[in-house]
Amino acid sequence: MNRRQRRRGSDAQAILETAIVIPVMLVLISVFLAVMVQVEAQQQMDAATKLAAESFFQAPRQAVDANGTTCCAQTTGAADSLDTSGLPKGCRFAAETYYGTMSFRRFLVFAAQRDGQAHPLCVRDGTALGGAQRSYITCEVDFLDTALAPPSGLHVVSCSASATLDFSRTPLAWAIPWAPTIAAVAEAIPPPFRQ
Repeated sequence: MNRRQRRRGSDAQAILETAIVIPVMLVLISVFLAVMVQVEAQQQMDAATKLAAESFFQAPRQAVDANGTTCCAQTTGAADSLDTSGLPKGCRFAAETYYGTMSFRRFLVFAAQRDGQAHPLCVRDGTALGGAQRSYITCEVDFLDTALAPPSGLHVVSCSASATLDFSRTPLAWAIPWAPTIAAVAEAIPPPFRQ
């Protein structure tokens, strides 16, 4: 009789330990996966912003987009694209590169979406070029970077982007209550043949 009671007691203890350990392990694994997703999103945003800044200089130097030029539909097949009419062609090149590189977009809420404010695609001397837009990336053009001590007349483009990683759009929504903000800034100088 005592053996049966001991066996039942150890079985109950094993069930109780399992009931406590499994949820804790699932939460720990989910947190680990969430950190990996955040690191991957940050790396992708850093790379996309860097490529966008560099691609600005691939456009002809004084080229400007014609009236009616658009790019970068923010949702596939939608009409919510950026109007780049009258902007330097490099601005469109930077935006197309950024939007094309960010495959994590479905999990991110960009600043232009989050606060509903206009975020210009291109800025010069603090003034938005091309009017109010809702761009996911902003590039400061014709910005003389004194920190790099450039030779006279050398200008750089500085692109920046930020977004909130929305875990409610991922399979980890049940375990991850936070939504971290990630940001990236990149500068590029013109290649030697453009200086």
